[in-house]
Amino acid sequence: MKSRITVFVTIIIILFLAGCIPSIHPLYTSKDVVFNPLLVGDWFEKDNSNRWKFERSGDTLYKLTYFENGVFGNDSIETLSEFDVHLIRLDGTYFIDLYPGDNSHIPISGLLSSTLLPVHTFAKLLFRNGEFKISFFSSEWLKQSILDKKLNIAYEKTNDLIVLTAPTKDLQEMVLSNVDNPDAFIEPKTLTKSK
Repeated sequence: MKSRITVFVTIIIILFLAGCIPSIHPLYTSKDVVFNPLLVGDWFEKDNSNRWKFERSGDTLYKLTYFENGVFGNDSIETLSEFDVHLIRLDGTYFIDLYPGDNSHIPISGLLSSTLLPVHTFAKLLFRNGEFKISFFSSEWLKQSILDKKLNIAYEKTNDLIVLTAPTKDLQEMVLSNVDNPDAFIEPKTLTKSK
């Protein structure tokens, strides 16, 4: 059972980031990071019971514990993963930058963990009426934009995965120039704060 849970947890982390764009560099500089107390608390995805728990972890740092419910075989399992999160404000738009936190509770082998590359991933946030929408950038859009030469940004490709290697300044230019492009994002998740 433990090895099944290990495989399941690894798959969940991969799926959580599957639609996202991984980046070696962060989306923020120290001048871009803000703190908004609205983000602190327990948030639930509207269409399922996945939970996002944001806690303050410093002046401008949040700790996110992401709880995901799933089924593996005949087992119903709740998994969790942790991220260090920075809230960023660029030209009036909120973004978050997620970076793997302390996930030592996840029972994976040392060999597997040595092959997992910690990367930044980011999303656009929109706060509205006690909810927020989180929109992750689409890896499919990125691939197609690079292929069609509509986007010129530094990256490395391994198998089917594109990892951005561009510096923060270039990442910010990319997200800001596509902030209103619906094709640049996967389906947003709507989260409601627990009362």
